[in-house]
Amino acid sequence: MAVNNKPIDRFLIPQERAANGDYIDIEDFIKRTHVLLEQLIILVRIGSFRFTGKNKKALLWEAHVLLNKNSKWALPVLFKSSAKKFTLPVFQTDPLEDGYDEVELLGFPVTISMFDLVKTDYRGESNARDLITHLGKSIRMVGDFVTAKYVPTSRGLMAFGSFLDTEGRFFDTTNFPQSFRQYQFKGKGVYLISGKVVEEFGFPSIEVDKMAKLPIKNDPRSV
Repeated sequence: MAVNNKPIDRFLIPQERAANGDYIDIEDFIKRTHVLLEQLIILVRIGSFRFTGKNKKALLWEAHVLLNKNSKWALPVLFKSSAKKFTLPVFQTDPLEDGYDEVELLGFPVTISMFDLVKTDYRGESNARDLITHLGKSIRMVGDFVTAKYVPTSRGLMAFGSFLDTEGRFFDTTNFPQSFRQYQFKGKGVYLISGKVVEEFGFPSIEVDKMAKLPIKNDPRSV
């Protein structure tokens, strides 16, 4: 319980749901968990209340009304009663707002993909599933960066990259020293990769000639 301004235990939410059934709405959730406003805002922003059918702006407004400083829902109640109902205006929403909220709080988007955040609609000349059909050819692919392993060599640092394609399948890249000196990984994001398709032990990968992190769309929350 969030009594005396103590945050709720993270296990309380599923335990309460298992014991007493699904949550009906945000008011029902507050009454049963006594969540703090700060915690509730985070849950709303990451889409935990999508089941209500309300957009985030309406839910955030409702959360602030129900959990203001004088709210009776901030503490356990002895008798069931409902909060005053308000008629809200129609709020305009943008899926990009949800995506940016999720990236900010979780580190990755949930309701959209990283590819939806980039400015360009270009998605490359192949996907991971068909990569083997381009063996020996130079192609361009678009991938969501997952991780990289760096290996020192006598000619300088090289790297092995791992990406996800637009279908959620993994593909690998090899960045030899000559290429890696010019084209390096610049953190999480979607990259445009140009290189030759090679195969080893039955698995295709790309030997990178050029690579660039793609610019993302403007954050609509800051407009």
